[in-house]
Amino acid sequence: MVKVYVKVDSDSLITEVNSEIFMESIDGYVLIDEGEGDRFTHAQGNYLESGLMDEQGRYNYRLLDGNAVLLTEEEKQELFPPIEPELSEQERFNAAVLLELAKLKAGDAV
Repeated sequence: MVKVYVKVDSDSLITEVNSEIFMESIDGYVLIDEGEGDRFTHAQGNYLESGLMDEQGRYNYRLLDGNAVLLTEEEKQELFPPIEPELSEQERFNAAVLLELAKLKAGDAV
């Protein structure tokens, strides 16, 4: 039997999954299952049905009562709010120039 361990963050989100075969130490990990076959032996890529993260880089699972529970899209939106990228100084300058050009074309330039 191969044991599967996970590591969780402060929100109980599963941030790592691995089988004991590939681990040097289990310190900081939680045992969640054991069994036979590729699902357990190669747990990193096979244990979690939806994978560790989604296509947007958000964690897919939370550890709840010793079980990996798939997060809903609503939970993900709450846990991982979109981050608005800040414009660089160059991007702000470019936007100001484009605005002035648009005003000139429209005849609204001051």
